[in-house]
Amino acid sequence: MSFRSPKAQRTRVTSASARARRGAKRRLRGFLLAGILAIVVAATVLILVGAGNAPPGFPEASNSDLARGGIQLAQPPTLTGGVSQTQAEGIALSSAAPPGSQVRGSLLARLHFVPNPSEDCTCWVVSVMPPGGRDAFSGPSTKGARSIWFVKYFLVFIDAQSGRFVFSREAGAPSVPTGSP
Repeated sequence: MSFRSPKAQRTRVTSASARARRGAKRRLRGFLLAGILAIVVAATVLILVGAGNAPPGFPEASNSDLARGGIQLAQPPTLTGGVSQTQAEGIALSSAAPPGSQVRGSLLARLHFVPNPSEDCTCWVVSVMPPGGRDAFSGPSTKGARSIWFVKYFLVFIDAQSGRFVFSREAGAPSVPTGSP
Protein backbone atom coordinates (compact mmCIF):
# COMPACT_ATOMS: atom_id res chain seq x y z
CA MET A 1 0.00 0.00 0.00
CA SER A 2 1.14 3.43 -0.79
CA PHE A 3 0.76 6.12 1.66
CA ARG A 4 -0.67 9.47 0.59
CA SER A 5 -0.95 12.39 2.81
CA PRO A 6 -4.44 13.71 3.58
CA LYS A 7 -3.46 17.04 2.07
CA ALA A 8 -2.60 15.43 -1.30
CA GLN A 9 -5.95 13.62 -1.39
CA ARG A 10 -7.79 16.83 -0.60
CA THR A 11 -5.97 18.60 -3.37
CA ARG A 12 -7.01 15.96 -5.85
CA VAL A 13 -10.60 16.01 -4.66
CA THR A 14 -10.67 19.78 -4.77
CA SER A 15 -9.06 19.76 -8.18
CA ALA A 16 -11.60 17.27 -9.54
CA SER A 17 -14.52 19.18 -8.05
CA ALA A 18 -13.18 22.45 -9.45
CA ARG A 19 -12.95 20.87 -12.89
CA ALA A 20 -16.50 19.60 -12.52
CA ARG A 21 -17.71 23.07 -11.50
CA ARG A 22 -15.88 24.69 -14.42
CA GLY A 23 -17.39 22.13 -16.79
CA ALA A 24 -20.84 22.77 -15.37
CA LYS A 25 -20.35 26.53 -15.79
CA ARG A 26 -19.24 26.04 -19.39
CA ARG A 27 -22.24 23.85 -20.15
CA LEU A 28 -24.56 26.42 -18.52
CA ARG A 29 -23.01 29.25 -20.56
CA GLY A 30 -23.38 27.14 -23.70
CA PHE A 31 -27.04 26.44 -22.95
CA LEU A 32 -27.68 30.12 -22.21
CA LEU A 33 -25.94 31.20 -25.40
CA ALA A 34 -27.86 28.62 -27.43
CA GLY A 35 -31.13 29.73 -25.79
CA ILE A 36 -30.47 33.41 -26.56
CA LEU A 37 -29.55 32.55 -30.13
CA ALA A 38 -32.76 30.50 -30.50
CA ILE A 39 -34.84 33.41 -29.18
CA VAL A 40 -33.19 35.86 -31.60
CA VAL A 41 -33.75 33.51 -34.56
CA ALA A 42 -37.39 32.89 -33.55
CA ALA A 43 -38.06 36.63 -33.14
CA THR A 44 -36.52 37.36 -36.54
CA VAL A 45 -38.66 34.70 -38.21
CA LEU A 46 -41.82 36.01 -36.52
CA ILE A 47 -41.04 39.57 -37.62
CA LEU A 48 -40.39 38.51 -41.20
CA VAL A 49 -43.48 36.31 -41.36
CA GLY A 50 -45.59 39.00 -39.70
CA ALA A 51 -44.35 41.61 -42.16
CA GLY A 52 -45.45 39.39 -45.04
CA ASN A 53 -48.98 39.29 -43.63
CA ALA A 54 -49.29 43.02 -43.00
CA PRO A 55 -52.10 44.57 -45.02
CA PRO A 56 -50.92 46.59 -48.01
CA GLY A 57 -51.50 50.31 -47.99
CA PHE A 58 -50.38 53.79 -48.94
CA PRO A 59 -48.84 56.46 -46.69
CA GLU A 60 -51.51 58.98 -47.69
CA ALA A 61 -54.42 56.58 -47.06
CA SER A 62 -54.02 54.61 -43.84
CA ASN A 63 -55.82 51.31 -43.45
CA SER A 64 -57.81 52.78 -40.55
CA ASP A 65 -58.98 55.67 -42.81
CA LEU A 66 -60.06 53.16 -45.44
CA ALA A 67 -61.74 50.92 -42.85
CA ARG A 68 -63.96 53.83 -41.76
CA GLY A 69 -65.28 53.81 -45.35
CA GLY A 70 -65.80 50.04 -45.30
CA ILE A 71 -62.67 49.24 -47.34
CA GLN A 72 -60.43 46.45 -46.08
CA LEU A 73 -57.24 45.50 -47.90
CA ALA A 74 -55.32 42.26 -47.38
CA GLN A 75 -52.36 40.52 -48.96
CA PRO A 76 -53.46 39.22 -52.37
CA PRO A 77 -53.19 35.66 -53.62
CA THR A 78 -50.66 35.05 -56.37
CA LEU A 79 -51.95 36.66 -59.54
CA THR A 80 -51.81 34.55 -62.67
CA GLY A 81 -52.84 36.23 -65.88
CA GLY A 82 -55.10 39.22 -65.74
CA VAL A 83 -54.16 42.87 -65.96
CA SER A 84 -50.61 44.14 -65.42
CA GLN A 85 -49.83 46.95 -63.02
CA THR A 86 -49.08 49.35 -65.90
CA GLN A 87 -52.37 48.47 -67.62
CA ALA A 88 -54.31 49.01 -64.37
CA GLU A 89 -52.71 52.42 -63.91
CA GLY A 90 -53.75 53.39 -67.45
CA ILE A 91 -57.31 52.19 -66.84
CA ALA A 92 -57.46 54.15 -63.57
CA LEU A 93 -56.30 57.37 -65.24
CA SER A 94 -58.72 57.00 -68.16
CA SER A 95 -61.79 55.82 -66.24
CA ALA A 96 -61.92 57.75 -62.98
CA ALA A 97 -59.21 60.37 -62.59
CA PRO A 98 -59.55 63.95 -63.78
CA PRO A 99 -57.62 64.72 -67.00
CA GLY A 100 -53.99 65.58 -66.30
CA SER A 101 -53.77 63.40 -63.16
CA GLN A 102 -50.66 61.41 -62.38
CA VAL A 103 -50.16 58.04 -60.68
CA ARG A 104 -48.57 58.30 -57.22
CA GLY A 105 -48.27 54.55 -56.83
CA SER A 106 -50.18 51.32 -57.11
CA LEU A 107 -50.33 47.97 -55.38
CA LEU A 108 -52.06 44.63 -55.69
CA ALA A 109 -54.44 43.79 -52.83
CA ARG A 110 -57.35 41.57 -51.88
CA LEU A 111 -60.30 43.93 -51.45
CA HIS A 112 -63.17 43.37 -49.05
CA PHE A 113 -65.77 46.11 -49.49
CA VAL A 114 -68.05 45.94 -46.44
CA PRO A 115 -70.98 48.00 -47.85
CA ASN A 116 -71.18 45.80 -50.96
CA PRO A 117 -69.37 42.43 -50.67
CA SER A 118 -70.22 41.63 -54.30
CA GLU A 119 -67.40 44.07 -55.17
CA ASP A 120 -64.83 41.93 -53.29
CA CYS A 121 -61.96 40.98 -55.60
CA THR A 122 -58.24 40.95 -56.09
CA CYS A 123 -57.57 44.38 -57.48
CA TRP A 124 -54.99 46.94 -58.35
CA VAL A 125 -55.35 49.94 -56.06
CA VAL A 126 -54.02 53.01 -57.87
CA SER A 127 -53.24 56.17 -55.93
CA VAL A 128 -53.77 59.22 -58.14
CA MET A 129 -52.56 62.81 -57.77
CA PRO A 130 -55.06 65.15 -59.44
CA PRO A 131 -53.80 67.99 -61.64
CA GLY A 132 -52.71 70.93 -59.52
CA GLY A 133 -51.32 68.68 -56.82
CA ARG A 134 -52.85 68.26 -53.41
CA ASP A 135 -54.99 71.47 -53.56
CA ALA A 136 -56.74 70.44 -56.71
CA PHE A 137 -60.48 70.19 -56.44
CA SER A 138 -62.76 73.14 -56.31
CA GLY A 139 -65.18 72.67 -53.47
CA PRO A 140 -68.70 73.95 -52.85
CA SER A 141 -69.42 77.64 -53.03
CA THR A 142 -70.12 79.25 -49.66
CA LYS A 143 -71.46 82.79 -49.47
CA GLY A 144 -70.07 83.63 -52.89
CA ALA A 145 -66.59 82.26 -52.20
CA ARG A 146 -65.29 79.10 -53.83
CA SER A 147 -63.06 76.94 -51.63
CA ILE A 148 -60.18 74.76 -52.69
CA TRP A 149 -60.07 71.26 -51.25
CA PHE A 150 -56.91 69.66 -49.95
CA VAL A 151 -56.80 66.14 -51.42
CA LYS A 152 -55.57 63.61 -48.88
CA TYR A 153 -55.96 60.65 -51.21
CA PHE A 154 -57.69 59.63 -54.41
CA LEU A 155 -57.72 55.84 -54.92
CA VAL A 156 -59.02 53.94 -57.93
CA PHE A 157 -59.79 50.21 -57.65
CA ILE A 158 -59.32 48.10 -60.81
CA ASP A 159 -60.19 44.38 -60.91
CA ALA A 160 -56.88 42.57 -61.47
CA GLN A 161 -58.41 39.76 -63.54
CA SER A 162 -60.79 41.62 -65.84
CA GLY A 163 -59.45 45.20 -65.82
CA ARG A 164 -62.93 46.43 -64.82
CA PHE A 165 -63.18 49.72 -62.93
CA VAL A 166 -64.60 48.73 -59.53
CA PHE A 167 -64.94 52.12 -57.77
CA SER A 168 -62.87 55.07 -56.55
CA ARG A 169 -62.59 56.79 -53.19
CA GLU A 170 -61.19 60.15 -52.26
CA ALA A 171 -60.72 62.03 -49.04
CA GLY A 172 -59.92 65.66 -48.47
CA ALA A 173 -60.62 68.74 -46.44
CA PRO A 174 -61.32 72.35 -47.26
CA SER A 175 -58.29 74.54 -47.61
CA VAL A 176 -58.22 78.34 -47.57
CA PRO A 177 -61.27 79.93 -49.27
CA THR A 178 -60.53 81.81 -52.49
CA GLY A 179 -62.27 84.83 -53.97
CA SER A 180 -65.70 84.78 -55.58
CA PRO A 181 -66.35 82.75 -58.71
